[in-house]
Amino acid sequence: MKNPLLFPSASPREEPRAGDASRPEADYPDHVFRKLLLEKKAEVLMALALSFRRLAALEEAAAKDPFQVLHEEILALRANRIFYGKLRHVEAALERLDCGGYGTCANCGNPISAERLYSIPWARHCASCNVSSVSNAPPEAG
Repeated sequence: MKNPLLFPSASPREEPRAGDASRPEADYPDHVFRKLLLEKKAEVLMALALSFRRLAALEEAAAKDPFQVLHEEILALRANRIFYGKLRHVEAALERLDCGGYGTCANCGNPISAERLYSIPWARHCASCNVSSVSNAPPEAG
C-alpha cells in the first residue's frame, strides 16, 4: 500500500511507484517534504540547545574532575559540528524547495525518487549519484 501523503492525487488504478524516476518533479507534494524538513530542523535545533545546556553545566563540574570535563566537552563539540552540518543540509533543502530546485539531483539533473526524499528529505543527489560519489571518495585519514 502506497503512502497517501506521497501520492495524494493518484487513483487506485494508476498509482505511481515511489522509486519511479520518470515522475516529473512537479508531482512531488512539496507540503509533505516541507513538513518533514521543518520537523528535522526543529529536532536538530532542540539537540543543539540541549548540548549547549550540557556544556554550560560542565563548567560547574570542572573543578571536580577537569580531565573528565575536557573529554565531555570534546565529545559535545564534535556532536555540535554534526548537528550544524545537518542543519545546513536541511536549510539548503528548504531553500531549494522555495526556489524550485528541490527533488532534482545536483549531479545528474534527474529527479530524486519520492521514496528517497521521504527517507532523506534533505537529499541533494539521486541514489545512483550518491553511490557513485561515496565509492569515488578518497579514504579518510584515521
